[in-house]
Amino acid sequence: IYERRFKRSDGTTLWTIVSAAPIVSATGEYVGSFGMFTDITERKKTEEKYQTLFNTMLDGFASHEIICNSRGDPVDYRFLSVNPAFEKLTGIVAADVIGKTVLEVFPDTEPMWIEVYGKVALTGEPIHFENFTKALNRYYEVSAFQPSPNQFACIVKDITSRTIAEEERAKLVEQIQQAQKMESVGRLAGGVAHDLNNLLTPVLGYSELLLNEKIADEIRKGAVEQIINAGQRAKELVRQLLAFSRKQTMEFKPTFMNNVVKDFQKLLRRTIREDIAFETILAPSIPPVKADVGQLEQVIMNLVVNAQDAMQNGGKLIVEVSHCKLDEAFTMNHEGVEPGEYVQLSVSDSGHGMDTETLSHIFEPFFTTKEVGKGTGLGLSTVYGIVKQHNGSILVQSEPGKGTKFLIFIPVTQEAPTSKTETMQSALELLHGDETILLVEDDENVRKLALTILERQGYQVTVATNGIEALEVLALKGETIQLLLTDIVMPKMNGRDLYERAVQMYPHLKVLYMSGYTRDIITHHGVVEEDFQFIQKPFTIRALVTKVRNELDRVV
Repeated sequence: IYERRFKRSDGTTLWTIVSAAPIVSATGEYVGSFGMFTDITERKKTEEKYQTLFNTMLDGFASHEIICNSRGDPVDYRFLSVNPAFEKLTGIVAADVIGKTVLEVFPDTEPMWIEVYGKVALTGEPIHFENFTKALNRYYEVSAFQPSPNQFACIVKDITSRTIAEEERAKLVEQIQQAQKMESVGRLAGGVAHDLNNLLTPVLGYSELLLNEKIADEIRKGAVEQIINAGQRAKELVRQLLAFSRKQTMEFKPTFMNNVVKDFQKLLRRTIREDIAFETILAPSIPPVKADVGQLEQVIMNLVVNAQDAMQNGGKLIVEVSHCKLDEAFTMNHEGVEPGEYVQLSVSDSGHGMDTETLSHIFEPFFTTKEVGKGTGLGLSTVYGIVKQHNGSILVQSEPGKGTKFLIFIPVTQEAPTSKTETMQSALELLHGDETILLVEDDENVRKLALTILERQGYQVTVATNGIEALEVLALKGETIQLLLTDIVMPKMNGRDLYERAVQMYPHLKVLYMSGYTRDIITHHGVVEEDFQFIQKPFTIRALVTKVRNELDRVV
């Protein structure tokens, strides 16, 4: 049997399969031949088209024979064909691999590849995935399918340029979002300076008053209470600023929306122009939601800034919290909203409003109606993303000349927020200890405060002013020290380097880091959020002794 090409009288080509067999007599003598011609012209045309496509297609294509073990499980794949595009994309030369198996060509092939293609062979279902190839430093999009029972084929696209562009876009979005946060901090700076000066005034004044030994105990107690109160308010003010300025991991916990708005409204007032009337309306009784407070504050800030920009000639801005139950009738008319019980946060303004066309695009990244240089177009897309991360929904009501109202629905939670009714004294009584702690802090005031707190709780404390001094202490007393309490950013040696050297000498040693710096600066000094116990400065007595006790009791 063989293939043969003929030329017809009209000049066209005829492809045939010729089947021939000898004809023999009864005595076994050859007396002639029998032949049969089958027209395969159309099949050959199809094969030629396939070969042309195979050779000229821009995507890489390779076919393989499936090699199975005695149980029928795929264990390797033999190259059957490789097109020029595949050679160009991967650097594989067809002549070098045809007839060889994948493991023969690539002895270090990850088992993952055998498993991935094995799923195609076992199920017959096509798969699609993206992969980064280290050896070639390229990103590929791979589609694998099974053209016949004992074969599989794959189509490969080089998506390096697209992937890099997407990564660069993501970085750009992150940078602009961070710049947007810093812009908000800048707007707050004047008001924050004013508030901090007001908070520092009683701290300094009452401190001077306490130096006078002749004052009555009742006055002395009141002065201390005023200093603590001012310090707590200053700490909260700084926390709110850090929530905007730093990159932070989301921390979802049961939270009352009323408290979020109430605690944030002073900072908002500093942001809003004086020609805008600002009002907050809080419902008398609201169930908690599971949320990240810093992210909710960013949502409110972005919506408030947008509202302000929509009221160039002044107006009214209202932030309201309420409790609602959304039924199926409501959700059927509002895509993406599920029936259930929600806390509703609304931000409404009396600004210029938006038309239907603008409303259809407002949550798209980089879409903005503001003048060039006046907005990034990321504020509302950021809001949308945060709301979705909270399993919530956001709706917009607006008409030209009639203002805008954003409605945010966050589902309620059955979890109760952490109670703060426990008194400091009762908590401190439970947090005593007699272990030995090495305290390393370069700031004298912080060092003295931490030393006083820990010694009053019963701990044996040795101090050092820097990492070098701490290593000297460890060389003498390391066996007796259970906990290293160290600042992170210090001269000569940072806290992470100190602990890494210390734990090599004493593997039993535990560590608690402390710092007043933000997360990105801490990360720059070698500490990442997932692998360290940390307390933020300024800390309260209760916070410090709780963290110390928890770390000492933690089972390694």
